[in-house]
Amino acid sequence: MKIVGLVSGGKDSIFSLMECKRLGHEIICLAHLTPPTNIEELDSWMFQSVGSNLAQMMGECFQLPIYIETIKGKSNTNSNSNNLAYETTTENDEVEDLFRLIQKVKSHHPDIEGISTGAILSDYQRLRVENVCQRHNLVSFAYLWQRDQSELLDQIIKSGLKAILVKVAGMGLDPHKHLNKELSLLQTQLSVLNQKYGVHVCGEGGEYETITLDCPLFKKRIVIDESEIIIHSDDYFAPVGFLRVKKFHLEDKKNDSNNILEEQTNILEHSNLNKDDNDDNNNNVKNINQIKVSRLEKNYDLLENIIVKNENDGYQNNKDEEEYCFIEKGFRVNDQAYAIVTCGSCSVLSNSNDPSDYVKQETNKALLKLKDILESKCSGMKIDNVEIIWLYISDLKYFSLINSIYISHMPKLPPSRICVELKQNCLIKIICFSNSKSRQKTIHVQSISHWAPASIGPYSQAVKSGNQIIHTAGSIALDSSLMKLINTTGLDNEQIIRAQTVKCLENLEPVITVITQNPAVTGEEFLLKNILRAEIYLLHSSNDEIFSTYILEEWIKWTKKTDPWPKSKCTPLIFSVSRLPRDSSVEISLSLLPFCNLQNSDNDSVDNEDIVNYSNSNSYLSLENLRLNFITETIKVSNQINIQEMIVIDKVLTNESYNNNIIKQLFIEEVSRIQNFVKQYEKLLSIKIFHHNSISESQIINYLNQNQNQLFPFQENLLFIPIEGIFSVNEENNNYSLIFPIFVFQIQFTLE
Repeated sequence: MKIVGLVSGGKDSIFSLMECKRLGHEIICLAHLTPPTNIEELDSWMFQSVGSNLAQMMGECFQLPIYIETIKGKSNTNSNSNNLAYETTTENDEVEDLFRLIQKVKSHHPDIEGISTGAILSDYQRLRVENVCQRHNLVSFAYLWQRDQSELLDQIIKSGLKAILVKVAGMGLDPHKHLNKELSLLQTQLSVLNQKYGVHVCGEGGEYETITLDCPLFKKRIVIDESEIIIHSDDYFAPVGFLRVKKFHLEDKKNDSNNILEEQTNILEHSNLNKDDNDDNNNNVKNINQIKVSRLEKNYDLLENIIVKNENDGYQNNKDEEEYCFIEKGFRVNDQAYAIVTCGSCSVLSNSNDPSDYVKQETNKALLKLKDILESKCSGMKIDNVEIIWLYISDLKYFSLINSIYISHMPKLPPSRICVELKQNCLIKIICFSNSKSRQKTIHVQSISHWAPASIGPYSQAVKSGNQIIHTAGSIALDSSLMKLINTTGLDNEQIIRAQTVKCLENLEPVITVITQNPAVTGEEFLLKNILRAEIYLLHSSNDEIFSTYILEEWIKWTKKTDPWPKSKCTPLIFSVSRLPRDSSVEISLSLLPFCNLQNSDNDSVDNEDIVNYSNSNSYLSLENLRLNFITETIKVSNQINIQEMIVIDKVLTNESYNNNIIKQLFIEEVSRIQNFVKQYEKLLSIKIFHHNSISESQIINYLNQNQNQLFPFQENLLFIPIEGIFSVNEENNNYSLIFPIFVFQIQFTLE
């Protein structure tokens, strides 16, 4: 992309440009905000002002145009700590100075596509840059975002970037000793100060500021001829002072022209950003028994044939079954609610002269209806209360059209989202989970970085609910720095599936780490303790079974990173679907309660493993010539109970042909089990039924209503998800085997 570099002159903004160059972006020009005349040190949360006279020379150093705007506005120091977003344009805010600066840049370079910044840790800065980017239809690049600061500082120094300290304001830093000193000479001392006092080694806590005198991209370097130290505050513990540069000149690097290419190559050599920390990704599982592909595959196929050919249950697979395409449901128990809406007929769409208009109209209709259902059937819920959305689309070729309408209905901080293609009668199906309790935290990072894939669309990477449960968006195998699927050229199918699975999980790690961070506690490690929901989507093919084993092997390795194995180890489900976003092969989404210390009313530390209870059980049912295994997992967490029940063909008892009544009998048993669950836990919230797409919703409802004396009493709580196939794993004595559930029931209760 063609980008403008927003430069303060400091190490971070310059190194970020070096990363942009390394990754193939074209730096068109630079932009700089300078303090008003005769003001050297400005109180700004957004922009560095010390050394601005040198920063204004960066254009000559890079041999690029530089555009400069004076800072006239002020920092908004009244932002709510839980919501730092810049949502309303404020005339006297310094953000508007940045907006005008970029406006000036675009007037000279209308082909600019993005802005590079050096943000590392400040949400306040990142969110405001993202706001300006949105208003100018540009992409934000923040390649230093959430980087480990010790590692980053080491890479900056080794890259050939030469910077000096021009301001100090932190414990252990002395203006008289450390100003005008090269950063490379202070690396060890900064590390010691970090260990002693928690000083940010990259200065992210305002401990120091720098100016770059030279870097591999410079055509001219800066040489300081005369300077003086200005003491702003002579505090005994943390004195504040800055360097006033009175005279300087630029030194041509033509004599070094033979070394410039070598210096630029050093950027690659000293950057470990793309280093694969999992060198054995494509190796066999170590210290874990290989998952075996069970012979149950044959049984699964036989039962599938029964389902397709079963014609004696009064159900006919009618193409005109439109009454099941238009569903409007909503139900709430206490603080939590589900809503579902479907819209758009696939048959009408296929015959439409203008499918684009039809898709947009039906999407808008569905989202308006969703808002209405939340309000009317979920006791006043709003779209802002929604924490996660499952967006099922019959054909992903319409995704961009649907997304263009979807974004107009979402709040500034949208819910997490899982989006896949399902073979269904309706154009779109939307299922959402909402909570009236305010979210504790939302991760909605739109800047492209090395940290995790940017949330460029109308979804958040993760949402932490009012009851502390985290819902992540669907993660695909994107290289976050390029926002493209990882390169799998030359890999075979097994290697591709394994590599994409590993990358999906790697992309989830930093998101979960950030959303679980407690500012009051340092040194917390990424731990998976309580996985409540693990949905893995696999691109459907004839190799679903063997591909599922590769995914599950990588899943087990990932979850075993923590010791011990998570107590609440909700069994992952693999759903085979017809297509995934970006034509990826794997997509993964989780709900979890991460390991942390909570405080009870007496301010005593409480390990949240004590408030999460996990249990599982197996029961068997012989139906004619089959033995079915009901694998039931129950997870109690906070104020809810999650029950996941998989129905698996466990054994063929005889070699006789199957009887068409088997599915009917199976559902009679399941209805009885659901009713027992309801008697035990009372406050039923929802029943999700994952089923093969050869079985229709009406067919399942018929099965549930087989009792002639009473209809199934919980039909309003049913949510149906039709898929190509279901796969999971069964563990017994540390041996793992692939299983093939016929149906999966996910039943959720609330306790308050």
